[in-house]
Amino acid sequence: MTVAGSTAMDKTLTPHHDSGLGARTVLGCVSNPRPLGHGAKPLPTELSRPLGEEEEEEEEEEEEEEEEEEEEEEEEKKKKKKKKKKKKKKKKRRRRRRRRRRRRRRRRRRRRRRRRRRKKKEEEEKKRKNHLF
Repeated sequence: MTVAGSTAMDKTLTPHHDSGLGARTVLGCVSNPRPLGHGAKPLPTELSRPLGEEEEEEEEEEEEEEEEEEEEEEEEKKKKKKKKKKKKKKKKRRRRRRRRRRRRRRRRRRRRRRRRRRKKKEEEEKKRKNHLF
């Protein structure tokens, strides 16, 4: 075999480019036939051997605990989301109330101004009429 990479045939013969599993997997490992990617390390031999009953039970318990923790985290996230929604709703309500109050105040002011103007005009007209006669 010549220098790796010189021809296509050579490339197929190098262990990295081995066809099938070969160099990319942990050899002799039944429970862990995972391919090794960039930076992946083969598992130690004690973990690659078949697990005993006690170890399996421990592992199952750990998995259950992890699942419970995940569920709790999800519930907390949902609660937080709900709280945020409530806060948003409160803000919207407050804004609406403020707008309504402002509108009412403006309307009242306008009405008062109109009334005052009308009264003034009427009084001035009365004065003119009285002054003429």
